[in-house]
Amino acid sequence: DFFFLNAREVLVCALVYGLDYPWKKALRSTAPYFIMAMVYFVFRIKFTSLKTGLWDQAVFFDLNILNYLATFTTLIAWFIAKLLSPSGIVLIWTTPVIKNNPGIYVAGLIGFMGAYFLLFRALKNHTIMRWGMAWLGIGFLPVTLASLFRLSEGLCLESLWLVFASIGYFLIVGYLLDQVWERRRVFAIVMLGVLVLFLGVSSRLYNQIWSDERTYSYYSLGAAPAYRSGYFWLGNAFMREGNYILARTYLPQGLSSKVYNRQIYNNLGIMDFFEEKWDEAEGNFLRAIQENPGHSLAYGFLGRIYLQRDEIPRAQEILRKAIAVNPNDTIARLGLASIEEKQGGWDLALHYYQDNLKIVPHDGDTLLALLRSYLDRRETQKAIESAEELIQFNRDTTLLTMAGGYLAQYRLVPLAFKAFEKALQVDPKDKNIYLELGKLLGNLNRFDEAVGVWQAGMALDANDTRFRVLISQALALRDKPGKSELIR
Repeated sequence: DFFFLNAREVLVCALVYGLDYPWKKALRSTAPYFIMAMVYFVFRIKFTSLKTGLWDQAVFFDLNILNYLATFTTLIAWFIAKLLSPSGIVLIWTTPVIKNNPGIYVAGLIGFMGAYFLLFRALKNHTIMRWGMAWLGIGFLPVTLASLFRLSEGLCLESLWLVFASIGYFLIVGYLLDQVWERRRVFAIVMLGVLVLFLGVSSRLYNQIWSDERTYSYYSLGAAPAYRSGYFWLGNAFMREGNYILARTYLPQGLSSKVYNRQIYNNLGIMDFFEEKWDEAEGNFLRAIQENPGHSLAYGFLGRIYLQRDEIPRAQEILRKAIAVNPNDTIARLGLASIEEKQGGWDLALHYYQDNLKIVPHDGDTLLALLRSYLDRRETQKAIESAEELIQFNRDTTLLTMAGGYLAQYRLVPLAFKAFEKALQVDPKDKNIYLELGKLLGNLNRFDEAVGVWQAGMALDANDTRFRVLISQALALRDKPGKSELIR
């Protein structure tokens, strides 16, 4: 938002220093853009109040103008240091509010700004330098307000806010290199070579650091220890990897930042849910709702918990609440649909499924639920239509594998193979696909093919004993001609 509003000042600089426009003409020429930006800004604050987001926070965290200027100085110093040496760059950097001797920092800021202004005036015959300096200075304007968004962690700075400032800096560097090139070409070539080598090595290092969420999160916590939200991202990375022990170690440490509390409680609840720790899951989802009463996902999971406990009225109440909070909540409708099916209300269940598909066309979870329902009801043609739509439009290997298993169970073999084939195309390293595909082949008495598929799956995870058990079972059945047993 502030980046958008900042663009007019940059346009004015471009006209004044790039095209030699008088200041008045430049301001007049950019007036339509300014009007458009202000219309956008007014529209934007209808949805995010600056009073709630900024000023109330400043009062709550006891931030006065002197503390603010002192802390803002450290943000500027950090960014300039990263421009001079690309070491310790992070996406978001935060610093605690400075409350001890803030006058020293403010004096430094005033001195820096004065020197910057004097240098700008002294370079009146160097248009490109003045242009670059103007962009560099103006580029910090978005940070003046945006830095207040995470006051629970201090003042913050996101690198993307300073695109214009970075452009101004590189204009200056490019101009200085050009001047050296004109006067001492050999020295300029050597300097440029060293610079390119240095930046190339730095880029390679950062490519490794930013290669995955977990590696970057560790690096971010080291480079920006005040950014407590980094613990949320680190815990989130471990959760995605299935390492719930480390996820539970790091996620709660992010609660101190207060920024991601709702997501942290939600993630803790999800892990508890999948480990069937129903009481712990319920507690975490209730905390997530307390942080954000409009959090429909937590309501949806609570409904599923109550379904597991067979508390049907309570489940229906909370799932309806989820839909009231978020009419696009497809998971909550699936929960209500399953309740209706169990109670014999197929028409109402089908209505829930159809509503989901109107909201999210080709929704995989809904199509899988429909496929299973149609198979159970022996409505084969509709089951086939649901399966074909799911296979065509979805790339979730878990859904595709489950669909293949259901289709195989009801002897819709060609479609089952098609589902497994699509799943393998999406992720050939998902061992569960090999597990279920092998079962289909084994139940078709194609034992050698089944063994080959399971051996391929075992190569992906040699510690999964299910493959060895199934291979032994298939070989035993192969040596008993005429005797058919189902492989499960």
